[in-house]
Amino acid sequence: MARLLNVRSCFIDGISPPVLNSLLDRLLEKKVITDAEREEADTMQNRSNRARCVIDTVRKKGEAASSQMIEFLSELDLLLCEHLGINDTTQTKVNYLWMTCQVDKMENSWLPSYLTIYPVTKQSKSNRIALMINNIKFHNDSSDRHGAEKDDRVMFNLLQSLGYQVVRYNNLTGKQIDDALTQFLQHKKLTQTDSVFVTIMSHGDMGIISGTDSKAFKTEEIFQHLNAKNCPALVNKPKIIIIQACRGGNSHLHTLWLASRDVVLKLIQVGNNINISFSDSASFT
Repeated sequence: MARLLNVRSCFIDGISPPVLNSLLDRLLEKKVITDAEREEADTMQNRSNRARCVIDTVRKKGEAASSQMIEFLSELDLLLCEHLGINDTTQTKVNYLWMTCQVDKMENSWLPSYLTIYPVTKQSKSNRIALMINNIKFHNDSSDRHGAEKDDRVMFNLLQSLGYQVVRYNNLTGKQIDDALTQFLQHKKLTQTDSVFVTIMSHGDMGIISGTDSKAFKTEEIFQHLNAKNCPALVNKPKIIIIQACRGGNSHLHTLWLASRDVVLKLIQVGNNINISFSDSASFT
């Protein structure tokens, strides 16, 4: 299809890891791609190569498949579609990325060309809202996170200092984490806020966060909850996701995902060093 071919390079550069994963899920569910084609994409660790595989696979299937991919992409990341010029049903809105992170000598060179700065109004500042979940005590006492009470206080104070009302939970099971996110999406302030924080602190492994019952909550579910389809109140607004949990490897590695229109920015902190980059991996956990 000509429309996909014309935006191929911009699609490859612009799609974020969580949106790409969700797009693959939709394409497989609706039988636009086969299991084998999904598996081929999943073998690619480089995000750009994965995106290239997806768009080339679908566009070669013809008009119907290409149109369905555009429809799914519009549901998952409307502003990306508008940037690509493949969404004819809505008018383009001003696209901005807003950050309050104070990092020395930070420049705009790492931002996509179509992102600038989100406007912040008095009303939006007064309606800022954040979700914070910290698992300290576990059903198995040997798993308790000793000292995590300090993390709880520090993060709560930080979010409040940035002007966020904090919806705060402690010691949730895997299902209760999912329920807390679902309930958070109903908060009346979401329609007025200029951004949200979602912070989850617990044990974990690659791609999962542990509930107090040791049942896994998939980090992918965070993006599913916050996407345009499931939370239209947050469309066009930055979603800042902070996860403090082991990922099955380096226990001192912490990752901060900043999601604006589901474009995801990754801040990795190891010791006192901070590295800022857009993810080039198929994984965003």
